[in-house]
Amino acid sequence: MQPVSSRYTWFVGIWLSLIVVFGMLLPIPNIPILKETARNIYFHVPQSFAMIFVLTLSFWNSFQYLRKRDLSFDRKAESAASVGMLFGFTTIVTGAVWADFTWGVFWNWDPKQTLFLGLLFIYTAYFILRMSVDDPSKKATLSAAYNLFSFVLMPFLVFVLPRMLPGLHPGSPEEGGANNPVFTGINLMIRIMLYSSVLGFCMLGYWLYNIRYRLTTLINKMD
Repeated sequence: MQPVSSRYTWFVGIWLSLIVVFGMLLPIPNIPILKETARNIYFHVPQSFAMIFVLTLSFWNSFQYLRKRDLSFDRKAESAASVGMLFGFTTIVTGAVWADFTWGVFWNWDPKQTLFLGLLFIYTAYFILRMSVDDPSKKATLSAAYNLFSFVLMPFLVFVLPRMLPGLHPGSPEEGGANNPVFTGINLMIRIMLYSSVLGFCMLGYWLYNIRYRLTTLINKMD
């Protein structure tokens, strides 16, 4: 994997800086109950999509390792998974801001929150598995197989089950099901801003993934 260019780095930095600036200056998104915290839509939602993006990269690299048995794909899978965990954590933290404002507590064991946390625990087990095996080839094979299994579970834990189980999170049956106000109750300008933020955080995720892989490769060569 070639390092990303300095132009890409500057582009991502400027893009996300503009997201922060315009996110604070644009009118507050008209999302019921959330009031001023509705601006969090530009950060909470995009970071969850960035997590999905880099975990998809991790899945693809694990699949490639099982096909080609090239350890570089294992390092890429591990690098992407670690970045995915980072975005998963920031998604929970930014979501807790909304939870505290709307529910009065940072954590309410809502199905969406609980299932998302369960997904992070599943990927935590991926790293524990890697640390428990010394042989590089065996570690890579077991990790790749487990990673494929984890990725298959992700759509059910993030998209399917939360829409079927009763809860307070937007998108649950009691809150309108598929009519999530975060996506259906905003005007065109806010929607463009949201999608731009999703793109920006995904680009940031790829940049972090690239750096993490190069660092892992360097450590591997030193060892």
